[in-house]
Parts: sequence; structure tokens; C-alpha cells
Amino acid sequence: MKKIVIMTFCLIFLAFNVWALTGLEIIEKMDSVDISDDSKSQLYMKIHKKGKIRERRIISFIKKYGDDEKLIMKFLSPADIKGTMYLLWHYAEIYKNADIWIFFPESNLVRKISAAKRKNRFMGSDFTHEDIEKREVDYDEHKFISEEVIDNILCYKVESVPTKDGNRASQYGKWVTWVRKDYFLPIKIHFYDKNFQHIKILECSDYEKVQDIWTIKKMIMRDLRKDSYTELIIEGISYNLGLKDSLFDRSNLKR
Repeated sequence: MKKIVIMTFCLIFLAFNVWALTGLEIIEKMDSVDISDDSKSQLYMKIHKKGKIRERRIISFIKKYGDDEKLIMKFLSPADIKGTMYLLWHYAEIYKNADIWIFFPESNLVRKISAAKRKNRFMGSDFTHEDIEKREVDYDEHKFISEEVIDNILCYKVESVPTKDGNRASQYGKWVTWVRKDYFLPIKIHFYDKNFQHIKILECSDYEKVQDIWTIKKMIMRDLRKDSYTELIIEGISYNLGLKDSLFDRSNLKR
């Protein structure tokens, strides 16, 4: 009888491991949640620093070209940055860095952001240019750590480390993502620098199913070094609008 019990336990254990997801599979599932071709979002950003709050309202458009992606943002307020445009062309190819341009209306100039400046803050927020850019799954190595419960939600915990191949280096040494098992969306991400010091936390909440796509409606990025944080709230979003390619042209930045 004891041998039968032991064998049964071993079979259950083996079956669990056969069907358990790897870190790569979990991140691939998270990456595939958004099945849209394009989207339009109304964004509200609140930057909290030294007891002061700065607000931004933004309209954002994204269009996918296979694994490549283009993003354009226009800042609607406050007055001092109104009309500022942000254009990002993301290339899935690991040896090709993204192209990023910013149009500043007060100087009527378009500036290109170099790859070395991807770690700089995005429009004074706690997000960097790299945080805004899409990151392909195969840029990194992903390791399943454990299953954990966060706010009564069962999550997969996955550690990701950038590979040394290609030009897609990261400002981070690694990051750890807690992925909801129900929606396969992140609930939080801990970021570490090159010395593996914990430097930032991204918190996600307000999940909503929009046009059959589970969507994160609120994100908070916390910078643990500067004791500041930025809220990014999606006030409205629509998918699959058939956006024109011309919307993402460089010539559109000054319009």
C-alpha cells in the first residue's frame, strides 16, 4: 500500500511539472494579450515629486506592423508643453535600435533621442524612454521563480535578464514580474540596476475588458532612489480603428 501511495504521489508530481508553464511561456502569454492592430488612448499623467504634483494630458496612437510598432503622442496640457509631440518607431530586430523623435513647439525643432539616452526620464516623469518602448520577449531570458498571491490574486513570478546579443541593451540588470494567472497581465514589476540594486517598482491595476482585450487602465511607476512616483491613467481607449500610416510619419510631428 505504501508503495502505491508513493507511486501515485510521484505521478502527480511529474504530471504537474509536465504541464507547468516555463518563464518564457508565461511572458509570451502576457505579450500576446493585446491582439489589436492599432489603438487610440486618452492618458492622464500625474507626477508626484517633493510634495508637488505636475499633470499632463496626452492623446496616444499605436499601430502594429507585424512585430514592429509605431507610437505617436501629443501633449494637450499643461500650457508649457502643449503641442509637444513624441514619435517612436519600434523594430523587433534585436540589432536595430528604436527611433525616437520629440517635437518642441516653442522652438519649432524636432530632436532625435539617441540610444544612449533611452534611460533618461520621459517628459519629466518616473518612466524612462525605455519604459515607454515595447520590449520583445526574445530580448531577454525568462526564469519562472514561483507562484505567489498578491492582493488575493494568484500570480506567476518570473525573473527576466537581458541577453548580451544585439543592440537592445537595457538600463536594468534584471526585473521581476508578477503576472496574474487569470488575465496574464502584470500586477507589479520590480526593476534592478546593473548592480542588482532594487531601484523602481511598477504597479498595475484597474483591469478592464475593452473590445474583448483585457486592458490595464492604471499604472504607477515608483522611483525608490528619488522618492517620487508617476501615475499613468487610461481615461479612454479604443482598438482596431484602421489608423492611417501617414499618422506616424515624421512630417506629422509639426502638425
